[in-house]
Amino acid sequence: MRISHKLGAVAAAALSIVFVAAGPALAGTTGHTRSISGNEYLYGAVYGRAAIAPTTTLPTRLRGLVNTYSNFTLPNGNAPAIIPTPKGTLHAIQVSQGTNSGTVGKNCYAVFDSYFPVKVTGGTGVFWHASGSGRAHLHGSGYVPRYTSGPHKGQCNENGNPTTARGAETALYVQITPLTIVVRGHHH
Repeated sequence: MRISHKLGAVAAAALSIVFVAAGPALAGTTGHTRSISGNEYLYGAVYGRAAIAPTTTLPTRLRGLVNTYSNFTLPNGNAPAIIPTPKGTLHAIQVSQGTNSGTVGKNCYAVFDSYFPVKVTGGTGVFWHASGSGRAHLHGSGYVPRYTSGPHKGQCNENGNPTTARGAETALYVQITPLTIVVRGHHH
């Protein structure tokens, strides 16, 4: 079954999303390095008008190896995800296609879910030389319009963009297990 263009665009963004997670602040920029690993979880969601905007920015919480936050804009197409945080910028890529599912109810409420593997590709700040892999889940929902004329008049336009903020949602959950970061410190 085909899903609305807007939800499909969100799915395409999801399929190109790259996610990383963080660790403790840098002890310094000279001296020895050591690796630390731990699980990292990222979650962000928007509702209403923000969920159906042409560009979707999610207020995102990162929890686990480090606690921080980001206002993360979903990338378009196959672009890598770049997630700015106060502790550095996270970089990641989608590793493979993943799985998608979607439905459009008789009331024209469309729901789309995409699950896909991601790989951390480094970054800046605490994400310098970060690595790891995990799984992402992107969820989108909203009411699509009905055809107003033609042979499908009155039916849900599964290729249409959601037309109302009512019931609209875009959410992203990522789990990196484990994330490894390199901590740089001073010699003692």
